[in-house]
Amino acid sequence: MQRGSGRLRALFARDGLRAGIQRSFKGSWSALRERAFGTFNPDRTLWLAVFALLAAGLVMVYSSSFIFAKDRYRDGLFFFKRHLVFSAVGIGAFLFAWRLPVEKLRAAAVPMLLAVTAALGATLIPGLSRHAGGAARWLNVAGFTFQPSELAKFAVILYVATQLSRKLDRQDNWRSGFLTYFIGTLPIYVLLLNQPDFGTAAVCAAVTFLMLLSCGVRMRYLLTSIGLMIPAAAILILTQPYRVKRVLGFLDPWSDPAHKGFQVIQSFLAFFSGKWFGVGLGNSHAKLLYLPEAHNDFIFAIVGEELGLFGVVFFVGLFAVLVSRGLKTVERLGDPFERGLAAGITSLVGIQAFFNMAVVLGLLPTKGLPLPLISYGGTALITMLFLLGILARLAEKKS
Repeated sequence: MQRGSGRLRALFARDGLRAGIQRSFKGSWSALRERAFGTFNPDRTLWLAVFALLAAGLVMVYSSSFIFAKDRYRDGLFFFKRHLVFSAVGIGAFLFAWRLPVEKLRAAAVPMLLAVTAALGATLIPGLSRHAGGAARWLNVAGFTFQPSELAKFAVILYVATQLSRKLDRQDNWRSGFLTYFIGTLPIYVLLLNQPDFGTAAVCAAVTFLMLLSCGVRMRYLLTSIGLMIPAAAILILTQPYRVKRVLGFLDPWSDPAHKGFQVIQSFLAFFSGKWFGVGLGNSHAKLLYLPEAHNDFIFAIVGEELGLFGVVFFVGLFAVLVSRGLKTVERLGDPFERGLAAGITSLVGIQAFFNMAVVLGLLPTKGLPLPLISYGGTALITMLFLLGILARLAEKKS
């Protein structure tokens, strides 16, 4: 009996020691994690939506670009390998932004605005800029090519959020209550229209309006400015022949099926072929050099053809989840800078995704805007992931 009691005491002593070691290990790991990452309380749904879209983008870039890359570069994986590198850099940018103190972003607003304005101005310099599709939107620096207009979206959001934190309580007149948010960014709009890049300028303006609306800027200022900007946009369209042709091609793509209506018609055919369940991943006919550079702005047409209506609904659902989590974050934040920043990033994702899908479906004239996290493109992908990293950090804040 005494021998059995001794064995029992030894067993309890052993288990107690094991439990103590486990508790000690867990405590050390928690302390190490908190020291490295701080209090980690992520919005898991937001993270899941971001990385699900990123993974889906990798698959669709591979599927949509293989034939085109094989024909042009003799390497079917040319665009996929580059997009894989862009994704890796973008994930690093996401994690960096997620751990970046928000106050450092506030301090960087004006330097960022000046740097982006200078970069957009550099696209006017022969030898530095690269022309494609009749537009000078790319810079060649030390062997690297990037698109300053993607950084312009970030600069506008950051600047407007900073102005909101300083001047939101001063809405005595139209100048201090509204115009002040556009004065600093006016050179960016002028340079974007000069490239020309009407689509990015329109996105920046729409994002700014939604930021002001979410932060409580008086509605009469917003409505008055919209009334002034509609005729201004009409003048910008009517004074440029290529924009007029785009609008006419949008209204009746079959009037010029070999040129202005070609992409939209091929997109229609792709969606028609996809029907409910699609023709199967990798089996698209539109990407067989019918739809020009299908891995870029019209990648959503390949989604519709290969994955069908259910695939389209899946992609739209992921964007809806991402935007809804962003809106939840906006609703929870009280500081005007943080609220404006979250509203700007969320609006940018939602507006750009909507514009891209609407263009591919023939609901809007072509604008040259990529589908966030899905379309091929290094500057767009890395910048978007950096912004979403900021949103992920803001989503962790309690108020």
